[in-house]
Amino acid sequence: MNQSESEGKTMKFTESYEYEAPVAKVWQMLSDPAFVTSRDENLEIPDPTVETNAQANQIVSTTSGEVPPSMIPAAAQRFLKGGAEFLIREEWRLVDATTIHGALRAEGKGVPAYLQAQVELKQTPAGNTKATMNGEIKVNIPFLGAKLEKQALSFAPKLIAADKKAATDWLANN
Repeated sequence: MNQSESEGKTMKFTESYEYEAPVAKVWQMLSDPAFVTSRDENLEIPDPTVETNAQANQIVSTTSGEVPPSMIPAAAQRFLKGGAEFLIREEWRLVDATTIHGALRAEGKGVPAYLQAQVELKQTPAGNTKATMNGEIKVNIPFLGAKLEKQALSFAPKLIAADKKAATDWLANN
């Protein structure tokens, strides 16, 4: 993550990256369940279930499945039996021809933790789309929460790489 800090009991973060496509094409990509599935597969999440409802100016996408034990930090594994079921909800709103606003929330079933973020996708003068994400991670496990939040942030490069690979592949083929 570009920036992170612990404020109180929540770990805040900011991340920026760019898609090599204009906002209109990124909007098409976000509305395609195949893109979301590909992103999850790049994270090695087996058999994610993806539902996408795309309308003129709004997209709501949910992804659910099970996180393999190998992706769960060691300190958290003792609190969970096997993997953990998760749900990710993404909501996107097309503001105008150059801007998309998004909100996402990820949480696990029976896991005292969540990630939520606000995302702005803005077209650059070069015709690409810059993503700026501001969010927070919260783990409600006494004495281990802050440590697990930091470990969760360490997965950020893998998450962004999975998103970028899925986006690059989708944009090249659509």
